[in-house]
Amino acid sequence: MEKILDVQEVLESMREDDQRLEKLIADLKKEEAPSTATRPECALPKAYTPPDSQNPHVPTLPD
Repeated sequence: MEKILDVQEVLESMREDDQRLEKLIADLKKEEAPSTATRPECALPKAYTPPDSQNPHVPTLPD
């Protein structure tokens, strides 16, 4: 019976640790979001724009 209680205590401790880790991860994600807005080097690169001949939205001159 004592071993069962020990296992239950270990499981409860693991659940508490998981909750703490999830909170820390959420806090880190919150901190990351504003930093990319203030630091342009952290922002995503602009999308690739193909040359005009390959871009159907840009009119091309006939050959």
